[in-house]
Amino acid sequence: SCSAEVFDSLLQDIESQWPSTVEGGHLLSLVKRRALLMDVVPMFGIVRDTMMLALSDTDDPDRERLLSAFGGDCVRISRIRACLEAAETVLGADTITANDQRLPQCLEACKTVETVLMDLGLG
Repeated sequence: SCSAEVFDSLLQDIESQWPSTVEGGHLLSLVKRRALLMDVVPMFGIVRDTMMLALSDTDDPDRERLLSAFGGDCVRISRIRACLEAAETVLGADTITANDQRLPQCLEACKTVETVLMDLGLG
């Protein structure tokens, strides 16, 4: 389901991972880095899937649900983008994420939502 509450919950889960493991953009230890990978990357997959469902919702031709979740002040899509940028900074060079498409696909879904919002006069 594409709702503001779903995205708020997902974003809160992702954002809650960063303060304890990231300090000035650098992870505190290899162990915490691996834990972050295992905890956060799957959440980005869920965010990606949920955004793609919202974009392809045939029951929402006027994009009202998409606007409800991401429109207005566009804070949710901005938070998703900020989380993706933080993940890219921290995890980008990691060999485990090199073959995992969840982060780049989530970024592409984010860009698509941003484009739709701009086309609808927001952003």
